[in-house]
Amino acid sequence: AQYRKKEKAAVNPLTLLTLQREVCSSSFAAATTLCKLSQKAGEEEAVKILSLMELGGSLQENTKMNLVDEILTHLGEEKVIIFTEFLATQQYIHARLKRKGIPALTFDGSMSASKKDFTLGRFRRDPAYRVLICTESGGEGVNLQFCRTMINYDLPWNP
Repeated sequence: AQYRKKEKAAVNPLTLLTLQREVCSSSFAAATTLCKLSQKAGEEEAVKILSLMELGGSLQENTKMNLVDEILTHLGEEKVIIFTEFLATQQYIHARLKRKGIPALTFDGSMSASKKDFTLGRFRRDPAYRVLICTESGGEGVNLQFCRTMINYDLPWNP
């Protein structure tokens, strides 16, 4: 009998699943994982991974964010919460809104309880801030019922 030597998988299947979710969120979210993968990969794989990063970096349009822009324009001054699963996507959305002159606040799981309270209070009371960009972990257990519009920038995934 001939035995075939099984090669160790270069990438964990869960890492690939996470990467697929990140790609669907934004190229910025995927870039972090791709960078880590390139550092662990062999030379040939690293070249392929880096070319994927370059491809993601060359994207000129973000259709999903364009739609968010349209929704925000349509809603006028109404308060809106945008949920995303990834910090890199949150940072991208925040920067994009800032460039468009739309003040927004960010809210994520790494914030202290006092910073979270301050941010939510500011969002609730200050009419200048009509957009709150949350990660899923940041918004867990928080009362956001005063805001009637929510955008799931990327859909939560739960097996």
